[in-house]
Amino acid sequence: MVNTIRSIAERPHLGIRNAKAPELRSRLVGRYPYRIHDLVEAADLWIIHIRHSARRPFDVEAPD
Repeated sequence: MVNTIRSIAERPHLGIRNAKAPELRSRLVGRYPYRIHDLVEAADLWIIHIRHSARRPFDVEAPD
């Protein structure tokens, strides 16, 4: 997972854009069932979420 995060830091714009939140990008972690969601703002890279792929999709607009 650390190698994937380093790869994101080196090439932050290569991830897949999120359909519901196009400002976010995501990448799968090589041999693990995780997806890393990130956001690039100016010169900053933010890791927003690391999620196991077997879980239900994250719903930003779900009620509390």
